Amino acid sequence: MCHKYGDEGSGSDTDSMRSSNSESAEYRRKCKKSVRFLDDLAMGVLRVTGLLPWSPKYTTRPLAYLYQMLSVLVTGANAGLCLWRLYTDWSSIVDTSNTHAFQTVSDSVLAVGGFMGLIACGCLQASRDLVACEETFGSYARRQAVMVTWAKHYRWDVIFIVMIWVFAITERIHLHFATTGDYNPLMLTTTLLGFAVASAQISAMTLLVLRLCRGLTCVVDAVCQSFADELDCQEAVREWNLLQAVLRTACRSVAHCFFVLQATAICILLLGAVELTRGKGRAIALLPGVLVALGVSRIFMQAAMVTDKCARVPPLVNSLEAAQGLDWNRMYVVEYVAHSQAGFYIYEVRVTSAMVLKTFYLSSVFAFGATAKMLAY
Repeated sequence: MCHKYGDEGSGSDTDSMRSSNSESAEYRRKCKKSVRFLDDLAMGVLRVTGLLPWSPKYTTRPLAYLYQMLSVLVTGANAGLCLWRLYTDWSSIVDTSNTHAFQTVSDSVLAVGGFMGLIACGCLQASRDLVACEETFGSYARRQAVMVTWAKHYRWDVIFIVMIWVFAITERIHLHFATTGDYNPLMLTTTLLGFAVASAQISAMTLLVLRLCRGLTCVVDAVCQSFADELDCQEAVREWNLLQAVLRTACRSVAHCFFVLQATAICILLLGAVELTRGKGRAIALLPGVLVALGVSRIFMQAAMVTDKCARVPPLVNSLEAAQGLDWNRMYVVEYVAHSQAGFYIYEVRVTSAMVLKTFYLSSVFAFGATAKMLAY
């Protein structure tokens, strides 16, 4: 799943590369072909969209960086074109019930979100934070021997996001011909291809966050398993400190990306809700964008799952070796883990399942009210 992006040359680096290659061979031996294919597909998507450098080799980094710059320019040009179309079609969007013109709003939100996502992921700096996270978290995941489990769990996220993206593209094509009937090649290129690029960027960022969340849940499970196998209190505290550092490093590397995805999904959903309340029947134009936002919503559940797993560690440790009576060392570990408040953090805000459920509850109430008002017309 993770690949080394270190420099070559020293003896220690050579030994590390040999160890990494042997671990990669073991990982590929244990994984099924379908799992390896989906794993390679996900990494390919992250590289094609420019979120991660193409090559880990030092000699080809300039070319990889040049490709990332090209991705930023293409995505920025797409966002600029969408905003220009939004400006020129503004009168049609506001004053009429032109469904085709209203599609420009959804396209613009996704295009700007994709462009800002590349900037947030540090593509202008060769994705240094993400690459450092790949090195740190990849080494820790291999140490915990969770690479195969990580790949098996992550494959369902890959399938889900790819299906959502394909459905969104299909629906966007259907809406284009249903609302305009325009077969102009230039129009098809500027609208459909632009939407495909923007939605692909958002979907790739979603895959990036989901991949990291799946890996974090796997390492938390591995640490809990090590506690259950043999609880050495001193070693448990040291291991939990190391896990917390890995969690914070991983969360910090995707914090900006997570925020951009959240803002993009909220804007798409709010646009749909506002359009439903206006009752002009143009909310169907936002369906492709809503499908992409549906895929983005998965990151909140997976991030909350990381926090929930960390929150269940103290009861687990407290239940170990209960037959030996009161164990002050075990109680210290329980208190230490509980007060550490480990979990998935975004800008020092702990993402919990309660927070996610409250957000979904309020969104459902708002959507129900908007739908009822639309049906009342």
